[in-house]
Amino acid sequence: MSATLNAELFSSYFGGAPTIHIPGFTHPVRAHFLEDILERSGYKLTSSNQLDDYGQDKVWKTQRQLLPRKRKNQITTLVEEALKNSSFETYGSRTRDSLVNWNPDCIGFNLIEAVLCHICRKERPGAVLVFMTGWDDITCLKDQLKAHPLLGDPNRVLLLACHGSMATSEQRLIFEKPPPNVRKVVLATNMAEASITINDIVFVVDCGKAKETTYDALNNTPCLLPSWISKASARQRRGRAGRVQPGECYHLYPRYKKFASRQHWGVPISCSTASRTTSCRKCSGIPEDDWSIRWK
Repeated sequence: MSATLNAELFSSYFGGAPTIHIPGFTHPVRAHFLEDILERSGYKLTSSNQLDDYGQDKVWKTQRQLLPRKRKNQITTLVEEALKNSSFETYGSRTRDSLVNWNPDCIGFNLIEAVLCHICRKERPGAVLVFMTGWDDITCLKDQLKAHPLLGDPNRVLLLACHGSMATSEQRLIFEKPPPNVRKVVLATNMAEASITINDIVFVVDCGKAKETTYDALNNTPCLLPSWISKASARQRRGRAGRVQPGECYHLYPRYKKFASRQHWGVPISCSTASRTTSCRKCSGIPEDDWSIRWK
């Protein structure tokens, strides 16, 4: 999801229409990837501390059945090749061991908790925006953070959620300034990529995933499943921290993962059944002769 228009593509669609570019200004945002996060925080990934509280079977279970295994293998292979080629030679052995144990199928609640603790204890003041995949993840993570002695202390951390299904009055809280000496942490879905702007965001924590419309061939229906975000979405998330001041973005995946990502999200209609598209076309009342123009 991105609010940035592809001007060249848009112009070519209308036969080379002229465009006017007005440059904007954003503050610099420093990006930290998984290897940087592990090195700075001292956190170690193991096979057990990456399992999310609500059960690994629920996480990406359907996706692993639908998507080809080569996607996961490609990500894992990139990290393994980087380790073999000494691409992480500047990092400690603890960090390299953690990268070997990294499980790309997990959301990583414990890692998010560790990153938030690092920010609250060692970084400058400023609100934090955490990108999650959906409401279930937001709720489970929020419950876990509430049980933490630091992150669950309302006198030090204000935990808020941001989701499209929330009431307007509840969503309005995320735009308000927290009390003095209290750090605001907002748990949000990808709607926070472009739909809203929270002015006091200084830090962004990007889990690297979002729910995407995927076609379920077994049930012959489209469905929403967690998937790796595109490069455009990663840039958009990073930019949330640089709206009003310099910021920091913590990507919870290795730097080499971004080279395996798509440039942009796929077209949603490509994940829809032909019967659904045809039904919408018939119900629209538009003459069939006009569809060749409308679907140019």
